[in-house]
Amino acid sequence: IGLGIPAEPLFRSSIDDFCFSFKDDNGRRIDPKVQQDSQEFYNNFCDKIEKKLEKTKYKYIINDIFTGKTCSTITCKSCKYISNKFEDFYNLQLEVKNIKNLNESLQKLITPETIEGYRCSSCKQEVTIQKRTTLYKLPNTLIVHLKRFCMNYDYGITEKINTRFEFPMVINLKSFCVENFQNKTDEIYYKNEDYYKYILKGVNVHLGDANGGHYISLIDVDRNGTGNIMRIPKKNEKPNWLVFNDSSLSEFNLRDIESECFGNSSKCAYLLIYEKVKKTPIKIVIEDKYISKDNNNIIKYNKESLNKINEKYDIYKINNQFKEEDLYNLIFYNRI
Repeated sequence: IGLGIPAEPLFRSSIDDFCFSFKDDNGRRIDPKVQQDSQEFYNNFCDKIEKKLEKTKYKYIINDIFTGKTCSTITCKSCKYISNKFEDFYNLQLEVKNIKNLNESLQKLITPETIEGYRCSSCKQEVTIQKRTTLYKLPNTLIVHLKRFCMNYDYGITEKINTRFEFPMVINLKSFCVENFQNKTDEIYYKNEDYYKYILKGVNVHLGDANGGHYISLIDVDRNGTGNIMRIPKKNEKPNWLVFNDSSLSEFNLRDIESECFGNSSKCAYLLIYEKVKKTPIKIVIEDKYISKDNNNIIKYNKESLNKINEKYDIYKINNQFKEEDLYNLIFYNRI
């Protein structure tokens, strides 16, 4: 990996434009010769884009595509009081050390821990509690951060974990979600089985050790599906994956994903990019003049305004014709 066809001029130009436009916290443009941790860079990138869009009609786009939410549940073993705390994440951080595969790491994430001497906010006593972390909101694109780097406190150094860690092409996260442990949820979007199902679409690979190295990206460049539904490729279909290695592009044989990504060497997966089979609707902001409310205060879109909405907000079409139910499923009304 690393030898391939040179990148097209347009591709190089796009990289140049990005490096010129993207600034660090001090306002200086990014230096592509300085290596950064890809997970930290991704978090910083999402944060900057979200702040830039917060006063636009696309202010929800980062949240709706990349942001998930965990639920931390505390249960008092004395009075049985349950409290939930929710936290957003751009990437789901999972343990790798002494773990064989993605499923085991997810199981560890949701395994409850017992804590003694906790002061319960309900019964006001020093009690024993059970604390469990589950998934509350699943993003359309799930970035899994494999915690390959850890601190060795005996020697005061950061080490890289290169042990073998397997991950599948298709995952179902239903058993790791809060609704699997609690009987209520306030999600507006109906969660059918496709909501929990993801397909692997990319892998960010780290080569080297904790002191330095190199990143390459393996990406499925096929965009299969209709509307917000992704089609799962059949077994006899040839996948179309490419290796992105700085300015070089080359084909990637998916049969090599084990040797190139699972570890047992200094070359191993660092970020996994999974895409949801059925996308959750993305919220955008539309103007008051395009909407009306019925007697039950339910938002309705004026039929005569559909073409104007599409022209201004670029809502997706099917065969160049609107299907009203698709429009309702694709946007939510909100004011800036």
